[in-house]
Amino acid sequence: MNKAKRKEYKKKFKIYRLWMRIASILIFACFVLYVMTRNYFFVWMSGAYLILGLIASVFAQVMRRKYKQCRNYED
Repeated sequence: MNKAKRKEYKKKFKIYRLWMRIASILIFACFVLYVMTRNYFFVWMSGAYLILGLIASVFAQVMRRKYKQCRNYED
């Protein structure tokens, strides 16, 4: 595998990791807003952000695995 492909996987991994961080911050913010307002809309939103974070974590694992494979099998 070439270096360009490896660099692409690393870049995608960083993007998905950023998604996970943003989703966790938004989950916390929705929880705080729910406690302050007792509006169940924020509970639903935190659930949506939780799903987004889980999807991003799966994609991040895949990109990390591909990056490691490129690094191990480099000519």
